[in-house]
Amino acid sequence: MPSAERTVTIDRPIETVFAFFADAENEAKWRPAIKSIKRIGDETGPGAHYEQEMSGPGGRTIPADFEITSFEPNSLMGFKTTKGPVRPEGEFRFRQAGDGTEVTFAIEATLSGLKKLFMSSQVRKVIDGEVASLDKAKQVVEQEDGQGVEPNTGQAVEPDAGQTFEPNQGQTFEPDAGQAFEPNEGQTFEQNEGQTFEQEAGETGEPHD
Repeated sequence: MPSAERTVTIDRPIETVFAFFADAENEAKWRPAIKSIKRIGDETGPGAHYEQEMSGPGGRTIPADFEITSFEPNSLMGFKTTKGPVRPEGEFRFRQAGDGTEVTFAIEATLSGLKKLFMSSQVRKVIDGEVASLDKAKQVVEQEDGQGVEPNTGQAVEPDAGQTFEPNQGQTFEPDAGQAFEPNEGQTFEQNEGQTFEQEAGETGEPHD
């Protein structure tokens, strides 16, 4: 019975980490073999069902739907695969570790008959790769919680109340026509069409004519 387990410590509170894993659609961000994943319905606890497609040998697409079987907030989430040629089961375990969270990903697949004879080594390789991807999950969670994230082009950045946003020297802000730029509480810069805001180091953000 091929099986594997891996543990990492994520430098984020256990509530943040559990919430990330509890939404299994996030697995597309850190499991490279996933082609698509979608939750069916609104259920997020036991009984929640996900449609999933995986990359298989030769570029084939393999169905790998799964169901959440156990769900203990900030502690445990288990799953079992309900569709596909191999149907592994597994769980995520969560434990507070100082200011961070220890996450363990365990998975195993039961094979019998010809599958056990001919597929054991291949399945073991796939399972080893799955748990190794937990390192990528650590990176994603720590970035998404606000450390080292670089927004995509056009993405809005909304600082917290009282927080200042200081661009690099020579950086230009070009909001859309009529868009308000509000760096300080209660202060508004209205932009005329085609006008840009260019802030040098130490300037206060006054628009140029």
